[in-house]
Parts: sequence; structure tokens; C-alpha cells
Amino acid sequence: MTPTETKTLTDQISMWYQAGEHQQTIQAVLALPASKRTDELLGELAVACNNTGQYSMAILVLEEIKSRSGCTWPWQYRMGYALYYSGLKAEPKKMAVLLSRAREAFSNALMLDPPEHIKNDCLEFLEWIRQDLETAAR
Repeated sequence: MTPTETKTLTDQISMWYQAGEHQQTIQAVLALPASKRTDELLGELAVACNNTGQYSMAILVLEEIKSRSGCTWPWQYRMGYALYYSGLKAEPKKMAVLLSRAREAFSNALMLDPPEHIKNDCLEFLEWIRQDLETAAR
């Protein structure tokens, strides 16, 4: 994709996000040949997967770009989100592992100095994780 084509698709994805049409993003990014899927577009795909409850797919997409994007707060936040909600659906033993990984991702996101609203979200998720792990340990 040329930078202009990527910009146009990114703008369209932003409009779909605001309209809550996350499946449109999934379809558009997956319709692209793998060679045209930039890390930015794959990050948006992960967001759309998270917003449609496709957490396992979001994790797979994020793992694909981890070596290039894993040191950024958006990647850490998106992974934490996917792991957290995957953990809530898992059996107890797997739940603890997924929630622990989510805790690590949200903590990493905080260390990477995200915007204030993301910091607040991370802190809220970390509190939920603490409570969920405490409840699970009983």
C-alpha cells in the first residue's frame, strides 16, 4: 500500500471505529494481501477484534507484530485488554495465567507514559485484575 492508500484506509477505520462498525475494519484489513498489512493496520485490526469480542484473534494479531511494536504503550494496552477479557472467559487455571499476563501488559503500558485517559484505564484494569485474582484464589 502506498502511504496515501494507508492514510485513506486509516481515516476510514477511524470513522468505522467512531460509528461502532468494528466488523468493517476486520473485513477491510483481512481483505488486504498480507504484504499490504502494516503494523498500524494490524494494530487497528486488533482493536476491532477486541471490540467485537474476538480476543483470541486480537492476541494472535498482536503477537504477529510484537517484535516491532511490543515496546509501545498502544501494543501493551491492546494486549492487556485482549488478555483480560480472554481470561474472564477461561477456566480458572488458565484465567489466572491470562490475568497475570494482562497485569504485566497494563503495567508495561503505564511505564511507557500513555495519555492520561489510558493511564486511568490501565489503573482501573489493574484494580479489576487484583480483585479477580483475589476472588479466584478463594
